Amino acid sequence: MYHKTIFKDAQWIMPSMDTDSAIFRKKFTYEGSGKAMINITGLGYFLLYINGKKVSDDLFTPAYSDYHPRDTSKFRYPIYDTMNHRIYCLRYDIAKYLDIGENCIGIMLGSGFYNQTKRMGEGNVTYGRIKLCFWIDLGYNQVISDQSVLFKQGFIKTSNLFFGEEHDYTDFDYKWNTISANMDGWCNSIICPVPQSSFHIQTFNSDRIIKKIKPKLIDRKDGCLLYDAGINITGYPIIECKEKNQTVIVECSERIDKDKNLDFTSIGGYKGQKGTMKYITDGILNQYHPIFTWQGFRYFTVTDNAKCDICHVVHTDAAVTSSFSCNSRILNWYYKAYVQSQLTNLHGCVPSDCPHRERLGYTGDGQLCCKSAMYCLDVKNIYKKWLDDISDCQDIESGHIQHTAPFNGGGGGPAGWGGAIVIVPYEYYMHYSDLSVLIKFFPKMILYFSYMESRCENGLVVREEEKGWCLGEWCTPGPTYIPESFVNTAIYIKLLMIAKDIAVLLKKQTESSYIQNLIDSHSKAFVNAYMSNLEHCFIFGTQGADAFAYDVGLGNNKTLEGIKRRYESLLTYDTGIFGTYILNRVLFENGLSDLAFSLLTNKKTSSFYNMMKSGATTLWERWDGDSNNHPMFGSSVRFLFEYILGIRQTKDSSGFDSIIIAPQKIEGLYKAKGHITCRYGKISVSYDTIEQSRDFVIEVPNDVMALFKYENYEILLKCGKNTISCKGGTNAGYY
Repeated sequence: MYHKTIFKDAQWIMPSMDTDSAIFRKKFTYEGSGKAMINITGLGYFLLYINGKKVSDDLFTPAYSDYHPRDTSKFRYPIYDTMNHRIYCLRYDIAKYLDIGENCIGIMLGSGFYNQTKRMGEGNVTYGRIKLCFWIDLGYNQVISDQSVLFKQGFIKTSNLFFGEEHDYTDFDYKWNTISANMDGWCNSIICPVPQSSFHIQTFNSDRIIKKIKPKLIDRKDGCLLYDAGINITGYPIIECKEKNQTVIVECSERIDKDKNLDFTSIGGYKGQKGTMKYITDGILNQYHPIFTWQGFRYFTVTDNAKCDICHVVHTDAAVTSSFSCNSRILNWYYKAYVQSQLTNLHGCVPSDCPHRERLGYTGDGQLCCKSAMYCLDVKNIYKKWLDDISDCQDIESGHIQHTAPFNGGGGGPAGWGGAIVIVPYEYYMHYSDLSVLIKFFPKMILYFSYMESRCENGLVVREEEKGWCLGEWCTPGPTYIPESFVNTAIYIKLLMIAKDIAVLLKKQTESSYIQNLIDSHSKAFVNAYMSNLEHCFIFGTQGADAFAYDVGLGNNKTLEGIKRRYESLLTYDTGIFGTYILNRVLFENGLSDLAFSLLTNKKTSSFYNMMKSGATTLWERWDGDSNNHPMFGSSVRFLFEYILGIRQTKDSSGFDSIIIAPQKIEGLYKAKGHITCRYGKISVSYDTIEQSRDFVIEVPNDVMALFKYENYEILLKCGKNTISCKGGTNAGYY
């Protein structure tokens, strides 16, 4: 939408001084028309009050986006692309907050991602100074943001999304957002230009306080109290202090060392990034917490002049719509840890890499986990929004896709990260049957392929942007030996194969032929460059290389046998984030579920067991640690539903119109149960093994065609509850 469509005659305003945070107010008269709607946005984040009352429980609004053009040449990895931009605006009905006569609107504004000037890991990424715009429709009249809106600095003295906030409540006027405010020190705002962007009403989920948990006090020393929240969360501790003129310091981390000191390494502490909160109390307000930032943490310290009884868990509101359990403690942990990792990495409807250090929507991490997220959580609106972020970060001329969406710098590679423009729309369509997404994104895919062709030499993907990364695999145990060009080319071929299916679905015959030619030429180059004709293996099968190749139809039965032989010998992962996912997929899809199960439950260093036994409650970035909260190794959670529970769609089905329930018979796995939620309702599977009988209970929602397959059994399922007893042979008890 155009600016005037949403804001009419309203003007953009900002404080006359450069500050991290400010409060704004304006009085207006209401005659009781019964109508009062506000359209509002504030960059970076805002809170809205009418007559002293907070209008919404929404937090960290508007949702993070690529707001408007800025100088990206100052990024750590300079980018000169031309991208699209958008700013989200909130619409609220405020009639119930108004009084007949004089009223007051109050707005608290903070920096968020918009005016982030302190963390320089990605370079100078700031968009500029904080600013806002609002338009109130009273039916008979309007109230707008303009120079008459007054501002001053509130109790927030500094605010940085990554480094924390400092609050000073000394002499703060708690009536600032009412008609009774003390007007000393207020100044007129200044007018600023309308940002060059498109404007959209935010209709998707916001961040909210999801739940409250009680932390445990585990130590006292050096004038501080050490607490354990019991689980890795995002949000903040609620600090209690009733005394006046106290300086309370709060610091958060994911882990502690053996001496029970906070270890800030994984959240960027080695660069001074600790997420510290400082509160100077006034004896009036008894509880304190951040306003425009969240922390990613499990442990935290509070100076002993205060205490904490409650932590607020905050993230984008996404319901858990699945369940999974089996007789493997490791897989049960894996499912729960992934769900907790993904939830705590949803902020502003952006699936981030981690919730503390970078907090960015890395496209590689996000495309890997998108299907697992769709199985586990209600993320339909969340990923619809993130699809727009991915689209916005595509260079409109070359087709290049950035490594983060919304774009905020960061390293990555052309296929594993850029391929999000293909994979996320495809998986979204498959899960939700929204064909409009494919129609919208298919031309963007074709443009992206044009870019990828320009990055090739002799049929191999060998570069991305000058002075930037061209990453292939990421987070292997130890050094990465598998070549970047190998990984990027294999993933590129896979992307082309997915796009070919999309072209057929959309009846794009010309594009389908074009894509098939690309598949053929790159496959030939890939085989010529990397395959051993004698062994039918690829670069000695190292770090999942044979799985990368076999996944795109290259190699033969000897290649598959080589994969089996290698990982039966290793019985652990030597792979990174892409190789682990692809290896598990190849094993499950090709009848090697026993081996896939053995790898998923292995107890060596490169294992989910190693994370679990270390007390982790979220997935690690690397097999040996680093960040303690990265969802990317959760990509294989999808296979718990697709192969252990056996819930898969039939060929040419989308949105779970037609499914097969085909649990794999896996040595060591004798019972499992769980469910997913599709657009028709809950699909659940449970089974247990008693002596020689495996007994299944399967529930299928109305309007879903379902076929049960297990060993030699094949049964058409009815809607509702199905009970099946498989006792060997070809006969099954079904009722």
